[in-house]
Amino acid sequence: FSTMMLRLLMLAATVSLATALIYDIPHSGKKCVGEYFDNKVLVSGKYWHEGEPGPNDDSMNIELEVVGEDGKDLFTKKLTKKRGKFSFTSKNFGLYVICMKNTLSEGVTTTEPWTKRMGLDLKHGVDANDYTTIANTEHLSSLEVQLRQMEDRVTSLKNQIVGMKVREARMRATTDSTHTRVIWFAVLTIVTLVSLAVWQHFHVKKFLLAKKVI
Repeated sequence: FSTMMLRLLMLAATVSLATALIYDIPHSGKKCVGEYFDNKVLVSGKYWHEGEPGPNDDSMNIELEVVGEDGKDLFTKKLTKKRGKFSFTSKNFGLYVICMKNTLSEGVTTTEPWTKRMGLDLKHGVDANDYTTIANTEHLSSLEVQLRQMEDRVTSLKNQIVGMKVREARMRATTDSTHTRVIWFAVLTIVTLVSLAVWQHFHVKKFLLAKKVI
């Protein structure tokens, strides 16, 4: 047991829950990235964007949009600064879509292929925590911070396993329910076909008797 626990701790300490992306977004264009998050997971991100030197860069605006698992917007933010941060907490398990829109400033029109390059660094779960701030607030030593990180990673891993078991149970219940419905539909189909065959047999026999064929 101790060996398995040690391996689990080592695995949890090395797993990184981060995504780094770079996009070239044309004006009036949009790029999106989607990830599945469990419920109540902290997601933080850093961004930067830059356009071609000159007035073209100031004529384009980047807007960040986060769509939740229910299809509704969690928040929308205009990225007026070249670099910045943002964060949100997932409400329920599901697919969360993060979109970056490049729009022209009001009154600006062009047929030129203006673009902006944007970098996005996403972190969630334990990696989204700011342990420097935690260490300063709680007056923790470097060793205590590392232990806190390992503890948080193990807790996060445990929550993921529990979430997987819950989703597996739901899928199994759905599968069993679907299987039961299919069986009853098959039984109903067979009963219907047999009833139709019996009715057809007697109807044809009655018709032939009426015509004195038999």
